[in-house]
Amino acid sequence: EGSIYFCAQTLIKIHPEMDTLFASILAGDETGWIVLPGGYNPALIRLLQKRFETTLAPHADRVLFLPTMSHTDFINVMALADVSLDTRPFGGGNTSWQAIATATPIVTWPGKYLRGRYTQALYRLMGLDDLLCDSADSYVANAIRIARDRQVRDDIVRRMEAVAASVFSDMVH
Repeated sequence: EGSIYFCAQTLIKIHPEMDTLFASILAGDETGWIVLPGGYNPALIRLLQKRFETTLAPHADRVLFLPTMSHTDFINVMALADVSLDTRPFGGGNTSWQAIATATPIVTWPGKYLRGRYTQALYRLMGLDDLLCDSADSYVANAIRIARDRQVRDDIVRRMEAVAASVFSDMVH
């Protein structure tokens, strides 16, 4: 039970900067879960678990690594998540498109470089600039607010659904 914060990125994108964000989210939502796709590298999972025991204490037990999944299962997890967490400093690419396709709100704090700005570009194309975060505090607050407040989440989902087709059908080069 509790909110699902799906950080759908490959584990190599889980930079130590994310640990502070994860810890603050888990501290602010005492029933929330950070969910990560385990992928094909058990050694990397073990390294992250060990790191999280220190950096996310006492909340490390609320991080769940999912087993390797089919694409369909991955999309189903995305659709069931309350929030998709974009990583820093490397942001989402495919995962941002997948979140939009499932109308899962993405919490993003655009980075300094292009690698951390893809979700920002998609949100701007969709006219959802108000969902962009500009600090660690706003990232954490938005994640918790969207995950815990059904009315806020439902409003964002409606807005995403209303404009998502325009992003997927944009053929301008």
